[in-house]
Amino acid sequence: MNTVRTNGKKMLAVVLGAVMLSGAVPAALSQAITNQCCNKNLGRGGGYPVAIHVMLAGKPAASAVITINTLHGVPVKSVKASSLGVANTKLSPGDYIVTAKTKSASGMSKIMVTATTPVTVTVTLTPST
Repeated sequence: MNTVRTNGKKMLAVVLGAVMLSGAVPAALSQAITNQCCNKNLGRGGGYPVAIHVMLAGKPAASAVITINTLHGVPVKSVKASSLGVANTKLSPGDYIVTAKTKSASGMSKIMVTATTPVTVTVTLTPST
């Protein structure tokens, strides 16, 4: 539980996978608290398994750079695909946008990580024009 002050009033922020705030809170403060509280443990050691497969023209995209962000655009982590176009990582439960890029192509996919099922996602790259 975190304590925050806004307009001179002390409020408690409880983290349960999302932030619940008591009282009226300005939207900017609410978003800042959500980003800080909810995202501080994302991608750091613990979490649930996520396998990311990156494909380009039906073949694995070796060494693609993969970035993972929250739906609000907050960076979580960056990993690199193997020579087989695969990257394995762990994430806390939540919704994410996975973006993969090579020098000549990019693609993205939305994933939902839960505590019950390992996640496998395939990101199909589209050549840049």
